[in-house]
Amino acid sequence: CFSKLFTGQTMPAVVPEGTDNEDTPFLQLKPDKVKLFGEDVSLKGSDYDWVFVFPVINDTDDTEMEDAEEVFRTIFKREVRAKEDNWRAWFRGQKVKKKEFQAIAWELMVRTLTDKTCGFRAAWKPSIDKDELFLCIKLHDKESALKHANDIGLQVPVTPVSYSLLGHVAPEISYSLFGKRLPACGHILYSAQKEAYFSRLVQARGKQAVELVEKLMQERALCKGKIELETTFDHDNFTAPQGFVTFVQSLYTGLHKLEMPDYTLKVILERIEESAGKPTEVDQLREIFHIICMRTEKLDRDVAFELRKMVSAKGLEATLKHREEKYAEFPRTPGEDKPKRKLREELESARLYQELRPMDNLRIIYMKIQNCFDLQQMVAHGVLVKDFNVHIWSDQEKLMQSWAEPLKFWKWSMPNTHTTEVRDYFGELVGFFYHWMDAYCELLILPSLIGLFLGFRKMIFAREASTICVSAYAFAMCLWTSIANSWYSAWCSERSFMWGMKPGVVEDTKLRDYRPDMKGGFRERIIRGLHWLLLFVIITWTIFAAGWLSARRKEAKSDLEGTVHLLGISLAAQMFYDYGTYLITLNIKICSYAWDFSSPLISNHENWATGQAKSNASAFKTFMVKFVVYYYPFFYTVFVKPFIEGCPGDDEFDGCEDELKQNIVVFLLCHLAFTCLGLLIPYVMTRWAVQKEIKKVNRSNESDVAMVHDFLEIQSKLTKRSDDGTDYIDTVINLGFTTFFSCISPLMTVVCLATLLIEVRLFAFRDTYLSQRAEPMTAGGIGPWLGVMQAMSYISVMVNVGFLSFMMWPLRDLGLHHQLMYFVGLEHLVMLTTIVVARFMPVKTADQSLAEEINASFVDDLIDDLRKVTEYTPKELEDLDPKPDALALKPWSPLLGRPIPSGVQ
Repeated sequence: CFSKLFTGQTMPAVVPEGTDNEDTPFLQLKPDKVKLFGEDVSLKGSDYDWVFVFPVINDTDDTEMEDAEEVFRTIFKREVRAKEDNWRAWFRGQKVKKKEFQAIAWELMVRTLTDKTCGFRAAWKPSIDKDELFLCIKLHDKESALKHANDIGLQVPVTPVSYSLLGHVAPEISYSLFGKRLPACGHILYSAQKEAYFSRLVQARGKQAVELVEKLMQERALCKGKIELETTFDHDNFTAPQGFVTFVQSLYTGLHKLEMPDYTLKVILERIEESAGKPTEVDQLREIFHIICMRTEKLDRDVAFELRKMVSAKGLEATLKHREEKYAEFPRTPGEDKPKRKLREELESARLYQELRPMDNLRIIYMKIQNCFDLQQMVAHGVLVKDFNVHIWSDQEKLMQSWAEPLKFWKWSMPNTHTTEVRDYFGELVGFFYHWMDAYCELLILPSLIGLFLGFRKMIFAREASTICVSAYAFAMCLWTSIANSWYSAWCSERSFMWGMKPGVVEDTKLRDYRPDMKGGFRERIIRGLHWLLLFVIITWTIFAAGWLSARRKEAKSDLEGTVHLLGISLAAQMFYDYGTYLITLNIKICSYAWDFSSPLISNHENWATGQAKSNASAFKTFMVKFVVYYYPFFYTVFVKPFIEGCPGDDEFDGCEDELKQNIVVFLLCHLAFTCLGLLIPYVMTRWAVQKEIKKVNRSNESDVAMVHDFLEIQSKLTKRSDDGTDYIDTVINLGFTTFFSCISPLMTVVCLATLLIEVRLFAFRDTYLSQRAEPMTAGGIGPWLGVMQAMSYISVMVNVGFLSFMMWPLRDLGLHHQLMYFVGLEHLVMLTTIVVARFMPVKTADQSLAEEINASFVDDLIDDLRKVTEYTPKELEDLDPKPDALALKPWSPLLGRPIPSGVQ
């Protein structure tokens, strides 16, 4: 009724389960059931891609929607509003109830998502307790997905076989230090025209090859005698026998015109198979085949040399057979084992682009939704409860069995084996996070083995030798940090290339709540100033609390038989002295959670223009807070406590060193326990909510059949995955213990590696089962966190040199003046060494540089070849350009025949 009242036309029907209308898609109940959160769950609607959850507003609710016209303008973007000529008239002069407004929003969303522009399939269902409505959409067919990919200019990788069809070999890159090599095909903008032209090109090449072979066979029949095949291995001195000069020249001319001998070789081999029983024809075909091979091999001296060696070692026939088998595999796909097919079949099935992944379809939906609706404003105005992209149960099971099982963390000794699968399921933003964690797990293996050996140094070496070993290990760890950052930067660039991303670029979006009129104004400065004030308060409180607790522990130590008064509570001095460390750890966690809770609230009102600017500012502040909050108590123990409180035990410094080791181990174990608790709480809360709702529905259910949740409702109760950098900072802090305190305890690298391996599995389990599926965000790296790691490497130099200069024998026995001299000199020397080492590290891997050269040559040949077989209009030539930003490099001028675009000054 509201569609007729406000739009004057009927909306497209979206019907629920049980309807008789077979022409309209609806959710169907699958017989499969799984066990989730202690309840049977039906896989109902699990084949849909995205879900919008609307609240059910009672008919008796007469609440009016305040400023309905402005709210409508806010939640529906210009692309949607432009299709409704009279949308302002819907609200002017009349009061709109909240339920009526929701009906308008529902039906307009359905119309937008199912029209020709989007073309999604839509369906809806009520929740089990009838208080919510689920609007589900799906990109249901391949043709629609390809059309959207063509419209939005989606970057799609080309097929490995397309390299062979154009005379190239697909580049290969190793996925890790211990991984196998796989194709690294280039990514170009998807174009349906380009796909059709490529098909025409390969078909034309195949036809030309067949015609060339027919012509050569006719000319060969006119020549008398034969060519000795052994002479085709003398690549430099081969001369055509008498009577064959004209034939060989015609062969070379035909190959030069075709520009692709592999086609001809494949045709000849097929003709040889077809001519079985005709020895004369077979011999003539083999002569043509091996002359072409000789001409091709002259361009590669290594191949020619290896073949001549093979003739001497294995004989002529074995070498000839090797040649024929090599080209029988054309077109070649690296790493692919497929049945042998005729060239005609290969050319008919040849495709330029690889198949779109499910993640590509999800990204298309996400981009369409972002272009049409502001979902955050819908939630803020009560029109929508939430939205989420649907998990795929089969993929969840695969990830669980091979990657996300927390009890099998010991299998993570071979990192980067699942990064591509994670990227294909969660997107590049999440994929790079796990790629980063895996890379550092991989790089920590060698330092951990050395640290494990040095952990028993006191049992093997004397004090002097033990000190030298630890000092050398600390210096090596400073270099390791710098080298690890440089290596990961190169690996990150390589992975960005393999995934078709721009290195270092994270998907950025303009924030809808950005107000240009507030830029640089008083209100913006006040809010950002409050953010810095919060940072100062939390850092100050951390320092004060740690100092105050240390002072109370010193008081307890002076009288272990007495009592200590803590905030009006009397505690036994001995107990407080033994367990005071846990209070310091608890204070760290409380300050950390206080920042995690309050910082995003302030950041949301700081008026940032883009999401990336907001993320970078938040990452910098978070790093400053967490660095002080986490590390100050440990720096206090090792650098301040010996001179103020004194160290326990007889030795002036060894007691503080032992206490620091104990405190770090306690912290890491508590940190791991808090991480597990952070997963346990949402699991328990979700399970409680599910069981509570089931019991409520079953009590009101009149039938004897017990109601069960479906897959969509379970996911609606999960929490949204947070991308605020908390996971990054926790991992950075963990790695900081490895680099800062390796000189105190080399075993710290072993402990940190073990906790990191466990955390990877816990994070994977959370993202796979305990959180809603991450939004399909693209990224070309880890953003600002690589810079944070570089800052940590410089800080680690100062910390380790400071510990060697002030705390370790023999420099600790010197005067303060001499200690400062050693500190400044060693710090500058080690810092300079790390900077020089990092400077000489390659920016790109050799595999990536080679792959970029191959892909650039391939793209150039592709465009040139497509131009040769097709007559294009100027617009089509522009569409064929593989560089998406090529026009941005050209001056916009009417003198060049190009109009100035709107928005360009």
